[in-house]
Amino acid sequence: MIHAMKSEDIKNLNIAIIGAGYGGAAAAKALSLLGANVNVYEQASQMREVGAGIGLRPATMDRFSTWGIFDAIAKVSSPSDYFEILTATGEPIMKDTWPEFGGQAHTYLIHRGDFIEALLGVLPEGMVHLGHKLESIEERDGRSVLSFTNGNIAEADLVVGADGIKSVVREQLFSDKGPCSPESTPTVWSFPPTTPTDWWSTTTCGCTSARAPRSICCRFATGTRCPSTSLP
Repeated sequence: MIHAMKSEDIKNLNIAIIGAGYGGAAAAKALSLLGANVNVYEQASQMREVGAGIGLRPATMDRFSTWGIFDAIAKVSSPSDYFEILTATGEPIMKDTWPEFGGQAHTYLIHRGDFIEALLGVLPEGMVHLGHKLESIEERDGRSVLSFTNGNIAEADLVVGADGIKSVVREQLFSDKGPCSPESTPTVWSFPPTTPTDWWSTTTCGCTSARAPRSICCRFATGTRCPSTSLP
């Protein structure tokens, strides 16, 4: 029988998180605040600025405020008051403000690399271990034993898989088929800036329906020109 884990059950657990992206880094912060002993294992030998940008909704920023890391995120992001969706020729489809949550009313636009760097920056020194690519997970005497390609071995009471679309954790524990079927058509977001003062985005929907045009543009109201971004 599977039992739901309560906050008090987390305290003093040894938790291994595989992957130091923003999912792994955020999980590490949350679990450490609950009193867990957390170690994060990242396969890359150094963290690089990769990926595009993202929008952190008011609910997310409210959670960061609760965790005490709001300022660290806000310092490297730009607040947006509202968003517009336009056709490819610039005609407005809709305009709306972001939904308020808690004490937050803005979506913060941030580059993925800056977001990860900010999250890792609020973690205790020594919590993140670079150059650790997971090779296998075994269960021994009720604990998980993790073997890495560099020869190191670690033990944990709980393992969190945050190692992306090619997750070794998922493959080891569940399936090697991947998260998507070959028949599925993903939505692809692309955000090239077109002028020095405006920043636009184009989404490819993978749909030719007249009700869902193939290309639309989004413009976000912000006080400064930001890096390209997408909405999670």
